[in-house]
Amino acid sequence: MREFPALRLRVLVVWEPVLPTDWTAPSTAVLARVADRRALQFWDKRRLVSEKILASGFPNPLQGPVVWDFVALFPPGARWEGSFPPPQFSGAPVANVMDGLRRNLHSYSSASTKDVRSALSPGAIAARKAAPRITGASSRAMPDGNS
Repeated sequence: MREFPALRLRVLVVWEPVLPTDWTAPSTAVLARVADRRALQFWDKRRLVSEKILASGFPNPLQGPVVWDFVALFPPGARWEGSFPPPQFSGAPVANVMDGLRRNLHSYSSASTKDVRSALSPGAIAARKAAPRITGASSRAMPDGNS
């Protein structure tokens, strides 16, 4: 997010229990990892976002019963109504796909009239309306047109 300070970006971070140490909502110190006014962070104790993504037939890049450590970027105007919308870019684990995410975000940074919504989460994905978005499981970012 620091690379794109002028980009209209909405980052949705969905924290969920995946690892044995994830038994409670993230601490203030953990939430501070995503210190940007464009980011909204949520605790999804029951992994409902992950469940909805998998129920829509979207393939889990890490395989298994939980979508996490995943990022998805949605084009402007994408909405999650019914099933998970097709992302413009997606991948996991997040650390391994950051170059691809950056390339896609750079395409928006040159167009100042475009919005980008970014959402990342530690075990779930969240989508919102308008503008490109990034959705992820494991605490990351999603482009948005509402902010």
